[in-house]
Amino acid sequence: MALTIEQEQALLALLNEKKITLSELPAATGISEDDLMLIRQGILDKSVNSSVMKRHFTPAAASLTESGITKLSNAINSDDESIAATPKAVKLSYDLAKSNVPPTRKINGKALSSDITLTPSDLGIIDTIYPIGVVMFFAENKNPNTLFPSTTWKYVGEERTIRLGKMDGSDLNELGGADAVTLTTANIPAHAHSFSGTSSSFDYGTKTVSTFDYGTKTSSTIGEHSHGIMGGYCGLSSGNGSWVDGHFSNTQFHSTNAAGSHAHTVYIGAHNHTVGIGAHNHTVSGNTNSVGSGTSFNVTNAYVKLMGWYRTA
Repeated sequence: MALTIEQEQALLALLNEKKITLSELPAATGISEDDLMLIRQGILDKSVNSSVMKRHFTPAAASLTESGITKLSNAINSDDESIAATPKAVKLSYDLAKSNVPPTRKINGKALSSDITLTPSDLGIIDTIYPIGVVMFFAENKNPNTLFPSTTWKYVGEERTIRLGKMDGSDLNELGGADAVTLTTANIPAHAHSFSGTSSSFDYGTKTVSTFDYGTKTSSTIGEHSHGIMGGYCGLSSGNGSWVDGHFSNTQFHSTNAAGSHAHTVYIGAHNHTVGIGAHNHTVSGNTNSVGSGTSFNVTNAYVKLMGWYRTA
């Protein structure tokens, strides 16, 4: 049978009193309470020596599930589950822990005297994931100044799109652009407008001008003139009443007096003229007049709106 804890304690006390060590006891065998009493009495009477005890009784070793005799140890780095630590071993462990982690030691300003609740800021995760200068976008109304205490964030800006800056960072945070623009003449390529066209063919028939009495008209005075006459004398050598023979000498030219200037008076009278126009068309060409009002126009691209923050500290 198995001994109760009280029986084991009484027996151990007796063995200690009589200076009998456990190593001197025999291997464990099943015994009754009567046997136990006899053993106890034999010890008291010194009628049972250590060799007899070894043959009839050895308590079982203690384990995690069974009670029994436990060996003590001063080791502080053993993983043996069949021995027990002495107060010395406990003190050595305490002193070692105290020397490695003193009571004044803190984690992110929090003392180790009690349980510690660490936040992402305590572990430095925020600085690793979101370094200063990082930009965050939210599809909800979120404020990283509240989400991540001890950090500082600024809003990127309202009603703006994102444009990448220079790789050297020299133009970061610059603002520019507009949702509407107005074109100027300089924005338009040099050009001109030309046109041409042909009117439809139409027979205007015969047209008559209105009747009007032009009365009597006088022409301008003109026509004065003179005539030139060549003169000289003739040397005759022979001839008769029908002919002569000779030659001219001393040829001279003379003009008559100017005369003949005159004018005419013509009666025109009331009359008109009939003109046949006939079927025809006209071709025209030229340049148009300036058009346009210079009104600005919207150039906003298709978009989706988000909240944007960037970390400054």
